[in-house]
Amino acid sequence: MKLQLVDRRQQPDTELRPPRWHRSGLLWSLLEKLCVPLGAPDWMADLVLVDEDLMAQLNRRWRDRDAATDVLSFSYLEASGDGAPAVAATCNYAFSDLWLDLQTNVGPEPTVGEIVIAPRLVARRCRELEVDPVAEFALLTVHGGLHLLGWQHDAPQQRQRMRAIETDLLGRHGLQHPLMGKE
Repeated sequence: MKLQLVDRRQQPDTELRPPRWHRSGLLWSLLEKLCVPLGAPDWMADLVLVDEDLMAQLNRRWRDRDAATDVLSFSYLEASGDGAPAVAATCNYAFSDLWLDLQTNVGPEPTVGEIVIAPRLVARRCRELEVDPVAEFALLTVHGGLHLLGWQHDAPQQRQRMRAIETDLLGRHGLQHPLMGKE
């Protein structure tokens, strides 16, 4: 899966503004590499940066939670469809067979969803919890990408399986899962 950056922040954070998010930046390069094994190689996902107010509105509307959160994912993939799935269960980290919505996805690089992150909230939480912000943004991107591929973490067994995948993918790039030992 490839990433495309969409910055919708009204007040970009001084510590997290471009060039840190720029395609040539180290953080962006890491996030792109982390997403390569997720889904199909020609799939595109939007990494959307938002302010806390917009994140709270999205969380309220889609999850009925009246507060901002660090990451939300909106998948355009479908759990059923005609013909062979675009990706089969367990291939490329897909939780189940997944089909592209061919009415909205035309062209060589279909967009399969959005990973929405509130950088200011994440940076503040990293300072409070003494967590490396690069590792946290990496985790949130992988976590959001797994949600695009059908993963959920409502049940303890699902949470453990998802955490194991996150830990493996982060570890391949020399990063420790930032939540290990923090919960």
